[in-house]
Amino acid sequence: MAQADVATPGSKDASTRDGRHTALVDQIGVFARAGAEDDIARLLDLMLDGVGVALAGRSSHAARSAETVFEASHTAWDAAWLHGIRMHALDFDDTHERSLCHTATALLPGLLALGRDHGRSGRELLDAYDIGIRFVDFAADCGRALNAAGAHSTAILGALGAAAACGWLLTHDTEATADAVELAALQAAGLGVAFGSDGKSLQAARAAEIGVRSALFAAGGLSAPRGAAFGDRGVFALWLGRDAPASVPWGDDCAGAAARVAIKPYPSCFLTHSTIDAALELRRSLDLRHAGDVRMLHVEVHPLAEAIADKTVLGSENAKFSLRFCALAALVDGRVNVDTFSPEAQRRLTEDAGSFDAWVAKFAVRTAAAGPQLTARVEVSTADGRERRITVEAPRGSGSHPLTRDDVIAKFRDNAARDYGDEAVQRLLDEVMAVPSARDIRELGSLMSACAPDRGAPDVHAWSANGKRS
Repeated sequence: MAQADVATPGSKDASTRDGRHTALVDQIGVFARAGAEDDIARLLDLMLDGVGVALAGRSSHAARSAETVFEASHTAWDAAWLHGIRMHALDFDDTHERSLCHTATALLPGLLALGRDHGRSGRELLDAYDIGIRFVDFAADCGRALNAAGAHSTAILGALGAAAACGWLLTHDTEATADAVELAALQAAGLGVAFGSDGKSLQAARAAEIGVRSALFAAGGLSAPRGAAFGDRGVFALWLGRDAPASVPWGDDCAGAAARVAIKPYPSCFLTHSTIDAALELRRSLDLRHAGDVRMLHVEVHPLAEAIADKTVLGSENAKFSLRFCALAALVDGRVNVDTFSPEAQRRLTEDAGSFDAWVAKFAVRTAAAGPQLTARVEVSTADGRERRITVEAPRGSGSHPLTRDDVIAKFRDNAARDYGDEAVQRLLDEVMAVPSARDIRELGSLMSACAPDRGAPDVHAWSANGKRS
């Protein structure tokens, strides 16, 4: 990773709030100069995945409920918020590995809404997307610490990253973009207690809404505070302590940040994925088919995985945050997909186990504080006396085991097909891949329609050249 000379919060000239703001301005400049050129292919994969999971999420309870509030609002901020709720509703959206921030939900809805309203080119949108991801990567240790403290990294760090992305798209100015980040810090909030409820998608998607509003406020000349993000009384310091701002790699361009965003193969908390991979392998190698085939199962995970993803009571969205339920589904069905978490599937799977309480009783979770955040070590004792141990260092979809472009396209097709026919799915796929060459993203009618507040199928004529619906 390249380092640049910037004022840092620990340096003499950055000991004041103004100095810390200056460091932030300089850092935005580092990201902007680095450019997205080397990461275009990865950014397109991330965009395609985000658009696809949003289409699949349209029919979710959270999205349907939100639609009754937003109705047909076409403001950029409401469009971003609703699109973000759809994108995060199934917990199938991407995850930045270190911070556990869902970058697609935080960044993409606002960029698409502002790009539509202001006629930005596809390359401008990708450059801004890249800056947002680099910002999240830059403050990733703060994001991880927020989750450990009981907050929600997507809602807080994601809001600041969204402001960096949207601010740059709107202004192409480092000062104004830094102002947008400071303004976002005033609004960013989110609690881990929301995990397992529709409130999680609500607050994750609000990061996108905050990014849009903050960028518009900054572009409009609203005065921003100094140090709201990285100051001694800023959002990170107040949540995590005054040393937190100094922990970020000031001056680092965070090269390759997009590759550190995982595209998820399963629609559940990313911290369950290594356990799912292990359960699928145990099913295959030991020919397990029912919960009764298992006498005892031990899983060792990072403390953060135990704290966030070890729900022992089902209901609402808890199953997506339950190592135990996800492992049960993998063992019994040999797959974990969107349908796995339907009420019908939950009833069927828990009936196979006798009851969920019975399954929980023979499923022990312990923690390994020194282990990697994504690692799962699984031991199984079968009803017929066999034993097997398996370790998954990092799950499929992670930076160590990334999905291929073909995998990403297959996931997109499956998600988009829940709402659209084959022709519409292909047209939308082609348009996402054409983003880098689009002189004005409003030319991409299918993409604009897919991201709009209404539920219409993609239509290449849905948006006219001036961004108004035709």
